[in-house]
Amino acid sequence: MDETPLVLDQHAFERAKANPAFEDRCWLTFYLVGSTQAHSAMKPGLQELEGENLTGGEYGWIYAKVPVNLEFDHIGDRVARVRTLCFETGVILDLIDLDSSSDVKASKFFTLWQR
Repeated sequence: MDETPLVLDQHAFERAKANPAFEDRCWLTFYLVGSTQAHSAMKPGLQELEGENLTGGEYGWIYAKVPVNLEFDHIGDRVARVRTLCFETGVILDLIDLDSSSDVKASKFFTLWQR
């Protein structure tokens, strides 16, 4: 397991904090790549984090959304927990967005990290 910490884009976080579309509660979107079996193995852990959009991995991708407080430490905690799930299941974390809404069409977003 690679334990090198992910460096989240602090500037993107600050831009989200300053954007009126973002409230105290927002969403992290994790772009996850893996087999159907790996996504299935990861699903219970994401459900514990109140994750949504956990199906549809037939083509190798899931775009899991996890609610988070708009606080850098809380975001970092959720990222670390999802990353641990990735290591445990063999799923690859490709990108993390911070979204103002779980609705893709209505959401404003900033990219916090990408591989």
